[in-house]
Amino acid sequence: MTFRVLFACVASLAIALIPGTSRGDGPFPPHKIADNAYYVGSQDLATYLVTTPEGHILINSGFEETVPLIRDAVQTLGFKPTDVKFILASHAHSDHVAGHARLKELTGAQVLVMEGDEGVIRKGGEGQYLYTDQRWLPCPVDRVLKDREKVTLGGVTLTAHRTAGHTPGCTTWTWRTSDRGRPLDVVVIGSPNVNPGYQLVGNTVYPAIASDYAATFRRLKSLPCDIFLGAHGDYYKLPAKHARLKSVDENPFIDPQGYADYVAFKEKAFRDELARQGGTVSEPAVRHSFFIAGPTFTGIIGEEGEELWNAGQPAARDGYVLPNGNVLIAWGDEVRELTREKEVVFRYRKSEGNAELGTVQRLANGNTLITELGARPRLLEVTPKGELAVDCPLLPETDNAHMQTRMARRLPNGNYLAPHLLAFKVKEYTPQGKVVQEFATDLPELGGRPAENWPFTAIRLKNGHTLVNLTHGNKTVEFDPQGKVVWKVGNDDFPEVKPFADPCGGQRLPNGNTVIASYGTQGPIKVFEVNREKQIVWKYTGPHRAHEIQVLTTNGEPIEGEPLK
Repeated sequence: MTFRVLFACVASLAIALIPGTSRGDGPFPPHKIADNAYYVGSQDLATYLVTTPEGHILINSGFEETVPLIRDAVQTLGFKPTDVKFILASHAHSDHVAGHARLKELTGAQVLVMEGDEGVIRKGGEGQYLYTDQRWLPCPVDRVLKDREKVTLGGVTLTAHRTAGHTPGCTTWTWRTSDRGRPLDVVVIGSPNVNPGYQLVGNTVYPAIASDYAATFRRLKSLPCDIFLGAHGDYYKLPAKHARLKSVDENPFIDPQGYADYVAFKEKAFRDELARQGGTVSEPAVRHSFFIAGPTFTGIIGEEGEELWNAGQPAARDGYVLPNGNVLIAWGDEVRELTREKEVVFRYRKSEGNAELGTVQRLANGNTLITELGARPRLLEVTPKGELAVDCPLLPETDNAHMQTRMARRLPNGNYLAPHLLAFKVKEYTPQGKVVQEFATDLPELGGRPAENWPFTAIRLKNGHTLVNLTHGNKTVEFDPQGKVVWKVGNDDFPEVKPFADPCGGQRLPNGNTVIASYGTQGPIKVFEVNREKQIVWKYTGPHRAHEIQVLTTNGEPIEGEPLK
């Protein structure tokens, strides 16, 4: 029995079970989600308007009869349908794209579709997977997209992620927005659902369906998400969140944990169904490329452990590979931004009177965050022209310059997070130098002062927790906003290999795993990745120790968004 024939047998049952496929789906209040993101869909068939100064973008059209609802919603929000320039799709099922032809006619916009789904839209529903026994108005496709292709309009860039399985061209869309000045990552999930009747094993029409689903979940877990949206409103509890929109201070659509929980739930459902059908999928071994700031090498290591780029000067303290490909590096006396050809495009030298530099971070406003240690410990924001925009005094509670602070970072609220090693504290500072919060790392449950839990890396996570590498304490700890320990991992969890040896740099990956640089190691493991269950899932055993790191790719896929490092 072919894939299509099998689906035809269950199509009516499947449609009854999938929310939002009722053609009577009624209107829903159009509303603003964040600065350039609006909801203009029906009760459950989600349509999103992304606005820009040069025109707008619509994601999904619903059924033909949904198009007037979308038109009215766009106008209610004060925008013109004729200003829409691009129409996108989550996937080629009728409840999301049957209105594309009417919407294109109404707006004059171009239709952009991920490869794998373009034929179904062009033929008005004719295809070989579920729901393609239905027919709708054929719609011309102006541009066929490939995985990770960018759609840019008016300074806003959306990325198309092929998250196939539900359909061969199912697409998850991501872009950057902001809310009250806070930069945010938006994820609109195409669909990770395994619908009733999906043949995951022995599918001759779509042989790669199971491996595509597995790849989809790897991709979804790799995406940074602040605002969680989806092709159906029930994916992210739209009615409940909309009801809270005007009654709470925090934007209810900011829900990174809800995103992680939803993806985990759907992945389990996929794997359970795959097992029920007698199938398996092999998972590729984890491979990372990464930047190292270390004592013998400063540069980029490839996924096979090869040296891809060398800054030409070791002993760096901190550094970032920037979105433009340049590399921003802090040495003890100087910060430099280098092109891959090693041309210096930004430089800052330590001021007289201080002993060394520690931190470097390029900020969203274009400034560069730098810490100076010594007689006048301070945190600076330096403009691209080399002028001081912020000069924040630090309170490290020691005159030992080298031990005053390490990886300070700017927070989304405009404050700064600084770990102070010999104070056994992580402090949050305002730009004026006022300490508004601090929490201790010498807690009794962590071994107290004798454990020498010097905080080196302090990373504010999206859920408000703070991840801290404790160097001489040989452990990594996650604290809640009140400073309570909620998770920790150390050598006691790995008694045979003891990979923690003066852990310095660290990074929380989008999949929830933590990468740790074991700076003081004399053994083979220089950098390693642990999951929440405290299992080592990857390790670097090459020649170079790492003071600070930045994971750049995993199995060939770039780490999206601002690195949490």
